[in-house]
Amino acid sequence: MKKNFKSIQELNDYISKKLIIAMDGVGEKALKHMYDYVKKRFEETEPEVYIRTYEYLNSIDRIKAHMNADGSIETIIYYNTDKITPYLPSGVFNDWTGYEQDNGMTWGQHTDIYGADKSSVIPLWMELGTDPVNGNFYPREGLGGIVNLKEWVQNNFKKQLAIELRKQGIQTK
Repeated sequence: MKKNFKSIQELNDYISKKLIIAMDGVGEKALKHMYDYVKKRFEETEPEVYIRTYEYLNSIDRIKAHMNADGSIETIIYYNTDKITPYLPSGVFNDWTGYEQDNGMTWGQHTDIYGADKSSVIPLWMELGTDPVNGNFYPREGLGGIVNLKEWVQNNFKKQLAIELRKQGIQTK
């Protein structure tokens, strides 16, 4: 990083910019790790009563790295439920949109039996699993993508940040 700075503020701005770029790189790696992990767990079983849309898997999303008011830098990986669409079974009138959805299914997807949107809780159900004792029709063990991501971050963050900082020309140990 052989660069001359005219002030401490200029140095601070430079380092902050490089840290945000580096954190963004780490965030991309973490996103890919979570996606790959969830996909592997997701595909370990083949559903018997429905056709997968893969919207749950493709809802894994990330907010780009940014600096908070307190000076910390973060990137957020989350399930973006806006990417999970509720589908009604073929020929069923939908009370909340007023039209029929013909997707070739005899079962609704991402809805309850009344056609109510359940897309906002799908990541929770998939993450933690569902319990047949509490009336869940399709019980399953949770996939644990968030827990696995937390472990990955704990084990890899420092190394991955150093790699990304070196890409930005900042040498680290």
